[in-house]
Amino acid sequence: MYRVLDHIQSSSRACSHASAGSCHRLLSRIQSTKHELLKEFRPRIAPHDRMLQLALNEAEGLARQTDFPLLVFPTLAREKAEAISAWKVRQQRMRGQLLQSFAA
Repeated sequence: MYRVLDHIQSSSRACSHASAGSCHRLLSRIQSTKHELLKEFRPRIAPHDRMLQLALNEAEGLARQTDFPLLVFPTLAREKAEAISAWKVRQQRMRGQLLQSFAA
């Protein structure tokens, strides 16, 4: 709950210093980047789509707390998506090893 409130407050502060149009463009570009990353990573991490969405939301929240969210967000979001993808690969590898040990 507090995290959501902090996110709203930081977004409000960032937008209060900018015009409504530039704030709308900022949010639109972040959403567009988020959509592209979801499209790119969703096939790699299925069925963990929700985990990816949460990671991208977290990256957005962190990026909005900076002075340059459009510069920070794409890199941070990609790093988080790559981490989830790597986690899924490790999980699959561990499951495979576990199955092999039971089969032996």
